[in-house]
Amino acid sequence: MSQKRRRFTAELKTRVALDVLSGEHTLSELASKYGVHPNQIFLWKKQAKESIAPSFSGKTQTTRQSDEARIKELHAKIGQLTVEKVFLQQAFAKIRAASEGETSSTRGTRCSVFGGSAKYSSCNAQPTITSRSANPRTTWRS
Repeated sequence: MSQKRRRFTAELKTRVALDVLSGEHTLSELASKYGVHPNQIFLWKKQAKESIAPSFSGKTQTTRQSDEARIKELHAKIGQLTVEKVFLQQAFAKIRAASEGETSSTRGTRCSVFGGSAKYSSCNAQPTITSRSANPRTTWRS
């Protein structure tokens, strides 16, 4: 039976990284003290060094603000796309309902909704749905 993967708390990682940075003990001494591989201690030391410098420069504050601004922008985009999706679903439902009883004389009316004319072949295009797998595809034929 395989061993479960150990998870280390942030407090332990911080304590080990500070001990390494203090320079009082070697990596192998700390590895035996905490029961962690020396490579892991080296990685935690490296992460600690990388995260200390930005905390004094104030860049973390600006990155948080830019992240919050980006999140707001993405939420706005999600809202816009949701509204567009609902609008297009309603428009497609209206077109489908109108085309169920459609004759050749009413096809020009439907094409005028899209800004086309019945005398052009592109206006006579009709959607056909083909399902080859789990995702149905819509193709247009004229």
